Amino acid sequence: IRFSDMHVNLLVQSYAKTLSTSDVSRIEELYLAFFNRVPDSDGLAYWLTQFKSGASLAQISDAFYGAGISFSSITGYTKDMSDQAFVNLVYKNVLGRSEGADTEGLIYWTTALAAGRETHGSLVNTILNSAHSFKGDIQFGWVADLLDNKIAVAHSFAVRAGLSYNTDADSISSGMKIAAAVTSSGIDAALKLIGINADQFNLA
Repeated sequence: IRFSDMHVNLLVQSYAKTLSTSDVSRIEELYLAFFNRVPDSDGLAYWLTQFKSGASLAQISDAFYGAGISFSSITGYTKDMSDQAFVNLVYKNVLGRSEGADTEGLIYWTTALAAGRETHGSLVNTILNSAHSFKGDIQFGWVADLLDNKIAVAHSFAVRAGLSYNTDADSISSGMKIAAAVTSSGIDAALKLIGINADQFNLA
């Protein structure tokens, strides 16, 4: 179903049902981790089927990194970016740290990249796992809450509503605006940008 600015993917829900909730959420949050944007339904449907066909999360993550380079003017990734710049960008996207990585984290992750212990893709997955481990922590629990809220909005947009913008550039830029409206304490502002409310999907 196509409209002037967006269209609806009628198959993405059926694709999502063939995978576990945790696997769907991880693929959704790769969009958030790499680009700080909600996924479009078409792109998400493609990666869900790729995962179902045997592609690993690391392979999908590495493909996301390549896509980020292709849209460098929007995403901030470049083919010649330093490991430090990459880690700082991931910290901003995943952990909500506008200043990037702390000194200790920056040294640890850049060393892991330089030594080959992590690829760009595997590093993102490892940091995502670390972010979720803060759930309920008095000091850093907001990190996990922020990521969970972004996933909830991403799922509402791409799977429950099945929405995609009509161009790749709009999917990235508008998806970033939606993700940026999510906070660790609420999702209403982001859902309003989509044009839905929490009650529609029992998200209140």
